[in-house]
Amino acid sequence: MEWLKKDNILNGVLMGVMTFISTYYLISGADWLRTKLLNFSPILIAPKLQLLMVFMNMLLFRWLIITKQQMDKGRGVLLITFVVTLIYVYSHKVRI
Repeated sequence: MEWLKKDNILNGVLMGVMTFISTYYLISGADWLRTKLLNFSPILIAPKLQLLMVFMNMLLFRWLIITKQQMDKGRGVLLITFVVTLIYVYSHKVRI
């Protein structure tokens, strides 16, 4: 795991993608359990969940840039966040 400590853009991209995936499965799994066990209606529909995933990536970006002083990793996370945000805007036909 020594390669994860290196400050390069590829590690940032990998961290950004893993944050998106883990946030999606963690939040949607909790919502699914809440729906099945407590018989409540689901709270997080797809657009809300996707925006929450972007928010979590921005928190990771801020933590890498300010706290850890790892600029290249932060740039990788920002790149993934930017690409996913563009895909979100295009797929939901958001007018800018």
